[in-house]
Amino acid sequence: MIGVGLLITIGLAFLFSPAKEKEKRLLIGIPDDAAGYIMRSLVEAGEANVQISTMLGIYPIKDCCTSTSEWALCTEKLDMAVICPDAAARFVEKNERYLILGPCMVNSDILLGNGSSTSKIGITQHRWYTRDAITRVWGSQVEVVPMLANALPYALEEGQVDAAVIDIGKALRLKWPRQALQEESDTISYVLVIRKELEKDDHLINFLQEYNQQVSKLEDEGCLQNLIEEYAGYTCTGKEAQEWKRMNARYLPLTIPATK
Repeated sequence: MIGVGLLITIGLAFLFSPAKEKEKRLLIGIPDDAAGYIMRSLVEAGEANVQISTMLGIYPIKDCCTSTSEWALCTEKLDMAVICPDAAARFVEKNERYLILGPCMVNSDILLGNGSSTSKIGITQHRWYTRDAITRVWGSQVEVVPMLANALPYALEEGQVDAAVIDIGKALRLKWPRQALQEESDTISYVLVIRKELEKDDHLINFLQEYNQQVSKLEDEGCLQNLIEEYAGYTCTGKEAQEWKRMNARYLPLTIPATK
């Protein structure tokens, strides 16, 4: 009887003891191209306190400039999101609970095409920063044709455009001559948007520290090649990192907000 009573006492103590607080996790929306590689590596390696978020629990951010993705962002399901600067500007203008922490990738938009007689260039719709870069380099005589991101390779192949601006993560699969969108200066391709209330949050600070350490590691071409081969989604040649370097596509460290 003493043994049974002891077991009951232990059982009751277990049942009514305070439950261990569930570890807080930040939800981050990421694109399915080059900017997403580093975030996926942090999440899947378990090094950062973040989990990949699918928009509305259904899909990742395939193109942040589509109306569907912009509507999904406005549902406030995410703590953070990696999106292009134009989508970010539109988003924070509509939603005062978020802010742009800073750029996290530059020069991942590259130009595919023969380049000899470029008069019509396709870009992803609503990404006007690419249009502005084209105008700076080629002048206003070049026609810029906005379209869905997934339509750009087809338009290029069918001759509907002479060249197309495509993310380097997808561009390296295509057999077209490549060149940097701007050779003299950086073009911001992606920024990190966060909830304002997270600015001083320890979980965000920890994530940014992990992220910045990973950015530093990826300055090594071998580490970058390993990352690309892990997350590109196609059979690599072993020269992708070299091409990233040639295009000057790179991740940027993020400023960690000052804490009190």
